[in-house]
Amino acid sequence: MVKGIVNVLRFIFFPSPEQVEATHAKLAPIIDKLLEKTRLTKLSPIINPKFTIYFFIGCFTTFINIGGFYLLWFLFRKPPDKSVLIQIINSIAWLLSVVACFLPNKFFVFRSPYLGVKLTFKEFVSFMLSRLATLIIEAIGLFIFCTTLGWNSLIVKPLLAVIVIILNYVFAKLWVFAKKSND
Repeated sequence: MVKGIVNVLRFIFFPSPEQVEATHAKLAPIIDKLLEKTRLTKLSPIINPKFTIYFFIGCFTTFINIGGFYLLWFLFRKPPDKSVLIQIINSIAWLLSVVACFLPNKFFVFRSPYLGVKLTFKEFVSFMLSRLATLIIEAIGLFIFCTTLGWNSLIVKPLLAVIVIILNYVFAKLWVFAKKSND
């Protein structure tokens, strides 16, 4: 039982190159069908396929982030200090979504060739730092629009998510999963 759990965790966090390629081969037809059904293939000269996969993973991540935010907001909506609660709830929702999207981004969007513990940990730290930067941007936006201007946080949060998604892609492509010159 324990050996089986260890093997599953090893596959999830440190798969072999063969396991990564086999997973890509299994997912490629599913992604192609999804793209075909959404008619995004007609935009392929405009939209990079890597960005398209990122878009779908980003939708999943955003769903976790906004869903977690809404759920926590409705659980704790009568606090003495609303502005502090918004930031705490946003940080918890952010943490859930970032942890959930690291591996899909590493293996399926940016196809990082680094599979060892040390390099994967380095990528994870870079990923968390880049996402922390966009969390700060989002927190500032929530503070300005919700706390200062009094706008509805349930409307502002999804609007800020669009800016965050774009920035996250740029940071991941140019910094976190960028091919190193000594590869």
